[in-house]
Amino acid sequence: MNCYRPISNLSFVSKLLERCVNDQLNEHLNANGLLPDMQSVYRKHHSTETAVLNVLSDVYAAADVKQVTLLCLLDPSAAFDTVDHDILIRQLQHTYGLHDNVLQWFRSYLTDRSQSVWYNGQMSLSVTIRFSVPQGSVLGPNLFVLYVAAVFAIARSFGFSVHGYADDLQLYDHVDLDTCESVVSRLSACVVAVSAWMASNRLRLNPTKTELIWLGAPRYVRQCPTGSLLVAGVHITSSTQVRDLGVIVDSELTLVPHINHVTSVCYYHIRQLRALRCSVI
Repeated sequence: MNCYRPISNLSFVSKLLERCVNDQLNEHLNANGLLPDMQSVYRKHHSTETAVLNVLSDVYAAADVKQVTLLCLLDPSAAFDTVDHDILIRQLQHTYGLHDNVLQWFRSYLTDRSQSVWYNGQMSLSVTIRFSVPQGSVLGPNLFVLYVAAVFAIARSFGFSVHGYADDLQLYDHVDLDTCESVVSRLSACVVAVSAWMASNRLRLNPTKTELIWLGAPRYVRQCPTGSLLVAGVHITSSTQVRDLGVIVDSELTLVPHINHVTSVCYYHIRQLRALRCSVI
């Protein structure tokens, strides 16, 4: 039951209206440079493939100069369902410059919704929704991206590169082998800061979906520390293999392709990048 998510039952006309508003909102955000530049979801020419390729290209470049990369994959719990409407409206006003009738329209869009559950031939009582952005809508995902954009600034303040795809976050940094301990400590502090920001905005990191891995040349990765991160009271130890946006990534970067479209496409592009780098060198 923990995997079930409410999907909004929206009319065709409602989705048409949302698309018109979404186009105007994106035009405003792009014109003023307000979108997170490393968020790949719901944007033209961006996908899970570009998100994974961006990170792995950086990892390979670091491996070429004998550095190792510490990659942390973060995922909030039921993130779309816990967005606070009041906080989101304040962000739309003060961070993204929406005012007057536009702001009132978004407030109207978010409020006075209700939901019920149909199970085993019976319908539950209707309950007013006080939180969340509508899943299955056109505007909902974009509003969530704007809601969590501050996380990118927090990660960068600790010296980490960050790339996001909806609520999936990839934090990473490249270091020399003799400074591995310091990057683990810095990542721990970064995760604490991200977790604190999320808690103040009614979000929560999911420790069961948080993963940690060292990446690089095999002889260097084997010498990396095996410390752990504390996330929501749970110790997360480094793995030798993780699933990153559907792609299996192992610590030694062998990237053996699995029977999966996204994995095989990313594997092909990564092989091309490696071949190009070798030809340049």
